Amino acid sequence: MRIAVLGKGAWGNALASVVSENHRDVVVWGRGDPFPKADVLVISVPTQAIREVLSLKSPEDKPWIVNCSKGIERETNKLPVEVVFEVCGDSTKYFSLMGPSFSKEVIDKMPTLVNLGSFGQAGEEAEQIRQAFQTDFFRVRITSGILSMELSAALKNFYAVACGIAEGLHYGQNTRAKLIAIAIEETYRLCDGLSYQRDDHATAGIIGDFLLTCNSMESRNFKFGTLLAENSAEKARKIVGATVEGYNTCASMPEFLKRAGVDLPLAHFILDAVKLEGKEKLKARFMEFEEQV
Repeated sequence: MRIAVLGKGAWGNALASVVSENHRDVVVWGRGDPFPKADVLVISVPTQAIREVLSLKSPEDKPWIVNCSKGIERETNKLPVEVVFEVCGDSTKYFSLMGPSFSKEVIDKMPTLVNLGSFGQAGEEAEQIRQAFQTDFFRVRITSGILSMELSAALKNFYAVACGIAEGLHYGQNTRAKLIAIAIEETYRLCDGLSYQRDDHATAGIIGDFLLTCNSMESRNFKFGTLLAENSAEKARKIVGATVEGYNTCASMPEFLKRAGVDLPLAHFILDAVKLEGKEKLKARFMEFEEQV
């Protein structure tokens, strides 16, 4: 089985290091390289680049796809699975690897637990992919409910912005725990409103990812939120200096809220917060949110 990791960033290199533990034939692709022929393509480019990158693949090639990117395509409001099926065909063998996994810690072989979503909780193909990634330190559990897991993966970046804002406003751990709890509740309400199946076994891929991303300055989205207390969104993004998927998700959230027919106070707070400038305005809007929950 030849595996090609698409993306030479920190996450792509971390994934390649995991697959290499199993002595697989693995190559890491970056822009400017010839597009690789492989049995499995592992997506680790930013969500906004998935469509463009996959368009480089020869139409005759039918590799299995393992998506490891988190976010929503801004122009179409589509999740990675929807983009892949649109580009590669809906008969594509597709899997989604999600969970709490900072790149550096994966490379340093710190114990990590993630979920592998498939369209069918069991199956020979899913087990093959699991075995390609599973190591003594990188543990993989197979689940179903790809749509809910990928939406949750996008939303944990979105809601991490709120936790960062709370940090920037000098609120403590109680406040952050409250925000994470509400964020998970709102995510489940949104999935239910969209009729996305949720797998109760996807704890790592959903709750674990929220806990990690909403709690650390290593998260670009959390850091971006802290910076909003003193900076405009544009300046905060420049300081972060990398893709802030949570900010990108703001463009898609109104459409998802409309589709699901749900009113989510914390989501609305974030959508307002990225447009505000000044700590006092931000704090006043936060207190308005507090009165709603």
